[in-house]
Amino acid sequence: MPTWPTSKASTNNVDSGSDSPRLARADIKQNIDNTNSIIDMFAISSPSQDQILVYNNSNARFELSDQNVKTAYFVFGSSELTQTSDVFRIGTKYDPFSIIDAYDDYRFTLSAGTYNVELYTDGRMVANVGTLELYGDDSSSQITASGVKSGLQFTGVLTPTGSTEYYAKFTASFPPSPPNATLNSGSKGFLKIVKLG
Repeated sequence: MPTWPTSKASTNNVDSGSDSPRLARADIKQNIDNTNSIIDMFAISSPSQDQILVYNNSNARFELSDQNVKTAYFVFGSSELTQTSDVFRIGTKYDPFSIIDAYDDYRFTLSAGTYNVELYTDGRMVANVGTLELYGDDSSSQITASGVKSGLQFTGVLTPTGSTEYYAKFTASFPPSPPNATLNSGSKGFLKIVKLG
């Protein structure tokens, strides 16, 4: 199996016009061997649009793959969050690859597949402690993060087997005053969705 070269050739016998080719031969051979090892590590002779390199552990090579990585973003406005538990309203959506099947003011739908997800708020919380969750259409929590006033951020993987709705929800534990607030007015939530394959 191919291996990445780790032995560098010396330049002591090739950095001057008076150097002897005979003495440089071993270093030239080392560079040829290194180059060949690098070529053997990559099977990329005929790349196509949007293909990426994926490491194949069975043959220790990087190979071309159609496992495209496509990304979408949501911005959630949260100025309306004034109860102890509330759902983020979707403000804006950026989805150049159309990986999100549908969405309304509060929910979005993903088709079957594997998605890496990042969800976070900008941290302007009134509550001492809060929990940020992404829910599926069966009302079960898919991904959860708990944090304090510095903000919440988490990553996870979604693997819906069919068309599935999701929504983001924030729940807070409050200090004695004020009694009915979760996030400061103007706080926002952000969601990054990366579809694999």
